Order: sequence, then structure tokens, then C-alpha cells
Amino acid sequence: LEESKAVAGNKNATEEEINAAYDKLFDALISMAKRGNKAELEVALAKANEILAQRNRYVASTVSDLEAATAEAQTVYDNIDATQKEINGAVETLVPVIMKARLLGDVNMNGIVESDDAAEILKYTAELQELTEEQVETGDVNRDGEADATDSAVILQYTAEKISEF
Repeated sequence: LEESKAVAGNKNATEEEINAAYDKLFDALISMAKRGNKAELEVALAKANEILAQRNRYVASTVSDLEAATAEAQTVYDNIDATQKEINGAVETLVPVIMKARLLGDVNMNGIVESDDAAEILKYTAELQELTEEQVETGDVNRDGEADATDSAVILQYTAEKISEF
């Protein structure tokens, strides 16, 4: 762009210089048009990296594929010549893997660990309600293979900020 501006501002520029500057500018514009918009991919990568940085807060089985999916998406993001189709494909692959991630202790699956999650486990333990396999796995904060009153107590300690992690 700067070179084209310089040639345009030069009253003594030859036709050859003008044509060369035009060709370079045209090539740069075409190159920009072929490159895709990576904003959505950037947001997805940021969320994936946030989860990976705190993976101990998530149910292990729900984040097991995230590292590989993030690496693949990062490769597309780092490719300056990535097409919109490639970018969209990376987003479409990464987002479902991100959405699969479940916070440890978030039994009601609302994205927050709170006292209601402890209550859900107690109702389950008292056989007053059923929990899905995924909810049981999410509620098993002490990782002993079952969601029970002990897990409920630990969740309550967490929500009362008596402990900072499971």
C-alpha cells in the first residue's frame, strides 16, 4: 500500500512503475479477499485454552479430546492463508468438543457449582430422584466412582468457599 501511495504521489512515475505498483496492490487485495475471518475461531480457541488451563476443574472424560481439537484449530488459526471454509470447519469441530466439557460438581448442568448441586446429589442418594450417568460422573467430586453424601458435603464446602478446588 505504501509503495502504491508513493508511486501515485510521484508525478514523474513511469507507466511501468505505475503498472507494477497496481499489480502489487491488486495481488495484495486478492490475497486479503481469500483469507477468512478468524474472529469466531479466536473466541473458540480462547475458551478451549481457558478450559485446558483449568482442566482439573472439569470431569476428565469430558475434556479428554479437547487438547487435540484445540491443536488442530490452532493450526488453522495460525495459517495466514486459511480459507473461510477451513476456518468454519475448525470452528465446527472445536465448539462441540468445548460444549462437552462439564464442570466437576455442576450436577444440574447450569455452568455453576452451587448448593443446588449438592441438593441434587442428596435427592439422588435418598432415591428421591434419578440422575443421568453424566450427572453422577459430574457429581463425583472426590472421584471415588459414585456420587453420594460425601460428594454433596464437599460441594457445599466449595460453595461456602471453605475449599477452593475438589
